[in-house]
Amino acid sequence: MTSIRVFNIQETGEDYLLLRDAAMEVRVNFDDDESFTKEDSAAFFRGLIGKPAAIPSPDSNGINGEFFIAVDFWRSPDKNLRVVPFPFAISTVEASI
Repeated sequence: MTSIRVFNIQETGEDYLLLRDAAMEVRVNFDDDESFTKEDSAAFFRGLIGKPAAIPSPDSNGINGEFFIAVDFWRSPDKNLRVVPFPFAISTVEASI
């Protein structure tokens, strides 16, 4: 099980996504891969500004493990929050408090 943190989608730039909650801001800088350009990845989120998105929980060492962004959520019968992760090609993830 991966711990997640839920943010609001604040802004999408040409090739980045800005996520924010009450305590932290995270800038996700996309990269090109064999399927999508970094601009395509950012454009995916343009219609979702103001909506929630989850990423793996950042810790004092940053984000460890495979990075994903989830925009689909539901509660399981055991009351855990479940997400559908979408992998994106990422160049950097910058978190600030």
